[in-house]
Order: sequence, then structure tokens, then C-alpha cells
Amino acid sequence: MRAPRFPLAALALASTAACAARPVQNTSTGGVAPSPATSPAADMSGMTRFSATLAPVNGSGVSGTAMIHGMNGRQMVELSISGAPASATLPWHIHSGSCADGMTPIVGDPASYTALGTSNDGTARVMSDLPINFVAGQKYHVNVHASPSDMGTIVACGDIS
Repeated sequence: MRAPRFPLAALALASTAACAARPVQNTSTGGVAPSPATSPAADMSGMTRFSATLAPVNGSGVSGTAMIHGMNGRQMVELSISGAPASATLPWHIHSGSCADGMTPIVGDPASYTALGTSNDGTARVMSDLPINFVAGQKYHVNVHASPSDMGTIVACGDIS
């Protein structure tokens, strides 16, 4: 006699619902990047990890973190911020250079970056899979911009290391 399959189906449905409830926006689609000899500890063979702590700029009060996992010319970026206006849209990008360098070129296609959408408490989180490669020995940073109509104002910045 076979056991009923209902409990297994219910478990699968519950797992799917739990994943759907996560407050992460998944999207599809670029400090000094360490050389391979000095790259951060690898998660798996060939995977590198980078991070950035985003500090408020221009008195914005916006801060956050970026965790970046790279492999095979792609970077999976998880970006989280707090202290932003409620229900705001904040574009962000990885730029060449450091925060001290000011406005520098965006790494990769700007259309590959999904803007942060803040909740009522001014927090936001996004995950993006970016088709970019970090070049060993070059500096990179994450900029969060004030709004789609005010890209020249940076509200948070963090050097990638």
C-alpha cells in the first residue's frame, strides 16, 4: 500500500509560499578589486566575495550595505538601505573609482540595475544579477542616487573591498 502524497504536496506548497513572502526583489539582467592572488575567501571554487558599507552623503541619512558574490563574469549584488524617504525610488549603480572620486562612469549597462523602492519605513532591499567583471587592482564603489530625476545627487556611497 502506498502512502498518500498529500503531505508532500502540502510541504511543497508551504515552502513556495514561504519563499514568496521574502521581501527580496529578484531581477535579471559592475575599494580596490583584489587580484586573484589576494582575492577574498571563496564561497566555492572560483567565487569571490566583496562588500561595501554605504555611508550617508549630503546629509541624507541613507546608509546600508552591499554584498557582492562574483563568478564567471557576473556579480550577484544584494543591496540593503535604511534612512531613506518612505515610498521613494532610488537608483543605484556600481561605479569605477572610489567614493572620493565623485561622479565616475557606471560599470556595465545602466539598464541592468533595478532601482531600490523603499517601504513606508524608508528601508529597501534588492538583489541584482549583473553581467560585469571586476578588474584586479581597480577601484569600484556603489552609489545610491536621490531619484530617477535627480541622478546628480548621491545620497549614499560605499567603496567596494
